[in-house]
Amino acid sequence: WRHSGDFWTEKAAEFAQATRDVVASRPKDEGVAVRAATYLHDGLGLADEAIALLLERSNQGALGTAGRSHLAEWLLEARRWKEALPIVETLVKEQPGDVQ
Repeated sequence: WRHSGDFWTEKAAEFAQATRDVVASRPKDEGVAVRAATYLHDGLGLADEAIALLLERSNQGALGTAGRSHLAEWLLEARRWKEALPIVETLVKEQPGDVQ
């Protein structure tokens, strides 16, 4: 992860490509997609790519609550209100007691 003391900055592009390759090799695995997006977002600082990955899964109806929660949070951080609002509304309807 980029904020760790032993992050190999020169290999960041290779780490990103390896992450993309893993996602491509497991196209229906939601867990892989969410973990990969989290690594792209938090580990490598590739927020737009992480958002795009989860948006694609969400648009395919292949993203569960945890993934949609990450996606909504990242969209709100990026001030992409129009995209975030429908996801947030769905999350609130599905889990009205979850105040996060």
